[in-house]
Amino acid sequence: MNPRSKWRTGCSHWRKRGVARQAQLFAAVQAGDLAEGRRLNYPLEPLVRVFYAPTFVDMHNRMKEALALLGRIASAVVRPPLVRIGDAEREAIRRALIASGLLGRAAARKVS
Repeated sequence: MNPRSKWRTGCSHWRKRGVARQAQLFAAVQAGDLAEGRRLNYPLEPLVRVFYAPTFVDMHNRMKEALALLGRIASAVVRPPLVRIGDAEREAIRRALIASGLLGRAAARKVS
């Protein structure tokens, strides 16, 4: 399989799941069902905290690391002037993915 096709398929799957959850969250809040809205939003909290932590400019690097940890992309290579995030931050992303239910503990793989 063409690596780009695999990337598109992975991103498409991620996007469909994310869009479905966003649509459900929006519908619940619009309907005034805040309990359901909170239930749908709660798993996203760890990811929001880790992606948008200071330094804010690194949010895309962090998202790429998450995609690599999930096996959606081969590696989280960034182009200059961006620099790759460190091991401690990569571990925080892995823990956030586990906490959000997107990455099982056994499935977590080391990304270099």
